[in-house]
Amino acid sequence: MISCITTTYYTPAMVFVPLSRPISLVALLILGAVGPGLLLPACTTRRGGGGGGDDDDSGPADDDDATSDDDDVGTDDDDVGADDDDVTPFEEATLITFENYGFAMMVVDPVTGAGTHVVDVSPEINICSSVFSRDGTLYVSGFGQLMTFDVCTGLLTTIGTYPGAIAACGISTNDLSNVFGINDETDQLIAIDPTNAQTTPIGDLGVDFGPHGLTWDGIRGEFIAINGLDNRVYSVNPETGSATLMVPLVDFVFEGVGVELDPISGHIYACSQSQLLSIDPDSGVVTIVGNIHSGDCNNLGATLLDIPCL
Repeated sequence: MISCITTTYYTPAMVFVPLSRPISLVALLILGAVGPGLLLPACTTRRGGGGGGDDDDSGPADDDDATSDDDDVGTDDDDVGADDDDVTPFEEATLITFENYGFAMMVVDPVTGAGTHVVDVSPEINICSSVFSRDGTLYVSGFGQLMTFDVCTGLLTTIGTYPGAIAACGISTNDLSNVFGINDETDQLIAIDPTNAQTTPIGDLGVDFGPHGLTWDGIRGEFIAINGLDNRVYSVNPETGSATLMVPLVDFVFEGVGVELDPISGHIYACSQSQLLSIDPDSGVVTIVGNIHSGDCNNLGATLLDIPCL
């Protein structure tokens, strides 16, 4: 658990803003003042998600076909959460990624794509997906395990091993800090218990998924997924798991896949190979922003808060 970060991009229900149009901080403050049941600073908008990639670096998990009850998935607001005094609102999303084989977490410049080393990962495990939750926890996935990561110390803490050899390289959270992923062996959206890594199938995607990334759009109330197998962007229904084609991607072939919805601009950022990418959700045009590092990027995360350790 890290108390120095919180990264929920939360909006009132029934407020819809097109992805292609940025929303101002003033507007968000107004929405936050009138929105029902807000528990978070009103300067936030969408909840971003994590990225995922190849399953190659994720080791086998326990073959027990254990699952968790839906009621167990999520965290109690009274039990966890960062103190608001520990963080300050920041008007730009900060992108992060894990450099595999370099075993380091990096901050990614959204203008140039350049990655800057922040902290080494300990123990040295390749991370295939990462996502910040509402309570400030940075969840990561790798070697068939769900873990938390402390961005200030670099320490990985294992929560549990996924059942049935699930790799879960493409995890995300929603507005309630529940953890989700895609099982690309069964092509299903799954709920992941953040206390023990046990999984519950939500429903069939209806599409054959390979390397992928998953992120949450709190405005639309659905997940956005990039499928590296067919180079397309999909929306994923969080209640049924059904995937609906949004747009085919143009002139780029994904290898590993990381994806993040920028909660300020509505931009979809992605990474693959060594590059940070920007994706137009209407046309599917992929723009290369720049090189992050020398390795193959397969994960992205984001926070809206200015924190000392980043």
